[in-house]
Amino acid sequence: MPKSARWAGFWVASGVPTFENNLFTRFSRENRPLSLALNQQAEECLRIHLVPFSEDEKRTLPVADLVAELVGKAAVEPPALGEGIRLLGRTTETSRPTLERGVKGLVHVFTFAVETAGDVGWLVYWPDLAAHGADPVDAGFSDEEVYEQLQSDSWTPEAALRKWELGRLASRWFLRSDGEARMLSVRVDVTPQDLLQAADSDEIRSRVVHVWIEAIRPVVDAIAAQIREFNEQILPAFYTEQITALQRNLRGIHRISTEVEIPFSHLSQPELSVEPAGDTGAQPTVLDVALGDHRLSRASFEDVVRTIRVWGSGVERYPRSYSKFTEDMLSDTLCVMLNAALPGADREVYRKAGKTDVSVRADSVDDGLGPETVFVCENKIWGGKAEVPDNLDQLCGYLDARDTKAVLLYCVRNKDVDRTRLDALSALREVDGFVREAGQISGWPLLRVERDGRGIDLLVAFVHTYDKKADEANRD
Repeated sequence: MPKSARWAGFWVASGVPTFENNLFTRFSRENRPLSLALNQQAEECLRIHLVPFSEDEKRTLPVADLVAELVGKAAVEPPALGEGIRLLGRTTETSRPTLERGVKGLVHVFTFAVETAGDVGWLVYWPDLAAHGADPVDAGFSDEEVYEQLQSDSWTPEAALRKWELGRLASRWFLRSDGEARMLSVRVDVTPQDLLQAADSDEIRSRVVHVWIEAIRPVVDAIAAQIREFNEQILPAFYTEQITALQRNLRGIHRISTEVEIPFSHLSQPELSVEPAGDTGAQPTVLDVALGDHRLSRASFEDVVRTIRVWGSGVERYPRSYSKFTEDMLSDTLCVMLNAALPGADREVYRKAGKTDVSVRADSVDDGLGPETVFVCENKIWGGKAEVPDNLDQLCGYLDARDTKAVLLYCVRNKDVDRTRLDALSALREVDGFVREAGQISGWPLLRVERDGRGIDLLVAFVHTYDKKADEANRD
């Protein structure tokens, strides 16, 4: 099966054709962002195609060679529309509502396959990174009208006709999958008047079919343009960042495992420095410990996030085990990973308003400042959209006045991690203090939030620990 079939939502069994509806509609625009699907393609390819390489190969091979290998595996062939059309079938006369009470209209439904090139599976998504000016095929319905038509039980002729038209638009364009063959198809409603005109005029072909093709052409062109940018710019940059971070981590692990050797006679006693943890009243303070001058290299916020991404990828490979972990157990394993590659990661550190899950310190030796907190992290098992504001409040309560970076890490145990990501971001956009979306780090969204008069860079991370086998067993 082509590599993009997974993202197109197809399943094929025993040669039975399957279908994907709601192409080029408002539903697609609001629920199927192309950028999210492309990011998943890149991350999935990274997980799958690095497996054959040994740890030594991943640590020592040139970054450019590994990046080229991954880009070649993950690149997507942009879809394009051709000019040809072919009849797939038609129904006999079927009824439809009219504006005259008690009177039904008649239509014939013709189904045509439209000539395409490239990977048509990506047409189920909506281009979302650039202003392209393309409208969905049901743009004639306002948000309010869509809601009213879907919820209303009104039987007025106008309401019945509009509801019928809305339903027809949702199923107008679809992908038909039969084994390996997939076709972009369109259902066209032809009235008896159209049939009479077709008997005497060639214009009916253009009016009945090509008007719909031209309506979606701007959307298809925008999808193709976004995919080309993904292939040529986003993929190489993403894999370069990921492989560089992975190799740094592996080199750190290798050096710690093979090169760190300090004679016992030369070890100094640990130097304890006490750092106030803000206005905590009777709360304990943060203890930063450094062994003399034997310190690891400085860490940046991006270093920590890249390390968490590598840790998350490892967790996602073994969902059956990690899905049973509590929040504390997951935080413990994260600290092990952080400590292996970066300066000390502390668990359950007392801070401004309680105990944060993970706090990472980097040594500012060059500036003579001693250990410096790089970020704080709150690890949560996803409990639903309604809990997101409280999760953010809890995390912000841990931040001292000088902290400007934080991570809200969600371990997602339900099947649809894409829906969870959309729900979480939607909830965060609605909280007091949300400023804007500020890009991504390692494929995770970075938000700008203001609290108590200062700006905070908030990274929202998602690690998928859905156990498919356990879920299927529970359903049985």
